[in-house]
Amino acid sequence: MNYQNPEIRIFVVDDHEVVRHGLKTMLETVPDFIVVGESDGSEAVVEKICQSKADILLLDIRIEGSDGFQIASQVKTRLPALKIILISGYDSNLYITESLRHKIRGFIPKGCQKEYIFTAIRMVALGATVWHGDQIFQAIRNLNSDENQITVSEVSVTNALLDPRELQILTLVSAGKTNKAISAELDISIDMVKKTVSRLMHKFNSTNRTQLATAGSKLKLV
Repeated sequence: MNYQNPEIRIFVVDDHEVVRHGLKTMLETVPDFIVVGESDGSEAVVEKICQSKADILLLDIRIEGSDGFQIASQVKTRLPALKIILISGYDSNLYITESLRHKIRGFIPKGCQKEYIFTAIRMVALGATVWHGDQIFQAIRNLNSDENQITVSEVSVTNALLDPRELQILTLVSAGKTNKAISAELDISIDMVKKTVSRLMHKFNSTNRTQLATAGSKLKLV
């Protein structure tokens, strides 16, 4: 199965030059990712983002002289459809809670593997949200402790994206392999294959193997 991904236009905001340029360089290795702009978050950053026609905004939370949530709020006022993913070296549930309040689509810890970042961007571009399960449930509890009420059903939860075994099995499912064939090729039990396929179908909201393979192809995971 061969699915041609549309281009995803990305704007990067981080006040650390080395980190920002590192992200930009890494993203530019992906053929369908187009980095349309970058900024350290200083003056006129909102205008630059709005003029870039980006699909995805990768936004650091801690910006010197400002903060990511302030920038996100200003951008969303002008561009409600823009999808924002926060990036941070601080894995705090308080950040996740604020992200939900600001209608942000995901949270990526700095230092995670590049494949995680690529997959998160693709998922958000397709309309999903990206959080670790434990992060989102704690954030929902935080929100429910004050006047802002939210339920799990209002949030699309993608638990840790795909681990290496899931990625292997998704690749083989997309190649048309049966559970028995996958079991033999990976030298694991058929029961393990079935459980993993079931977990993948839940993550991708698929009801059958064909839908699962299509979802994987759209994310360019296979």
